[in-house]
Amino acid sequence: MDRETLLIEFTYDKETGVFTRNFKRGSMRKGTVAGCVKRGYVVLNHRNKTYPAARLAYIYCHGDIPSGMIVDHIDGDGLNNRISNIRLATPALNMQNLKKDAFKCSSGLSGTYKRGAKWSAQISYKGKTYHLGMFATEEEAGNVYSEAKEKIHVFSRKDTTIDDFDDSEAERMLSEFRIEIKLKGQKIAAKDVLKIRDDTRDHSVIAKEYGIYTKHVTNIKARRRWKNI
Repeated sequence: MDRETLLIEFTYDKETGVFTRNFKRGSMRKGTVAGCVKRGYVVLNHRNKTYPAARLAYIYCHGDIPSGMIVDHIDGDGLNNRISNIRLATPALNMQNLKKDAFKCSSGLSGTYKRGAKWSAQISYKGKTYHLGMFATEEEAGNVYSEAKEKIHVFSRKDTTIDDFDDSEAERMLSEFRIEIKLKGQKIAAKDVLKIRDDTRDHSVIAKEYGIYTKHVTNIKARRRWKNI
């Protein structure tokens, strides 16, 4: 529905997010609330076509939706069509703000899966799934996923708009977070890696001091391990 038709046929209340009819047609009365709920979202039927109320609300207030963009409910509630709860997003960013993950978890916590005796944490970004590590308990895996989501799924934050999103920054943070998680599961920390590289002693001596294998010291110095540090 184009904006001109929308403004003529309906009145939109920005504070309530409700559309009312400006016309009388058949059993539909002027001034009555328009729309019905379908699959968790409000839709409006007009002349044998169905329109998402959230899209119409944006068009009513701001004009046409740019190509490649969709509208996102900030609070994740598809019934809350107040204009303050609607923002533009790409389909990928919209997926970050889902109440539940797009992929089905084998546990009750988002992003966690049982793998043998341990729990796996993983997160999706730009259509790909990234492994975050294996953990002894479901709670540990869930905590790692939640921390990753807070840093990487920036569109799950209520105060983020499409203008605030920096794709390259999100990718950098994802890479750094995965390295950080990997290091947490090791016997040495990032600062130890730097010390080992500067240490001129025999590799076996260094390995004994840090409680790791000699081959690990060799790989650290050759940058075959922890390449990004």
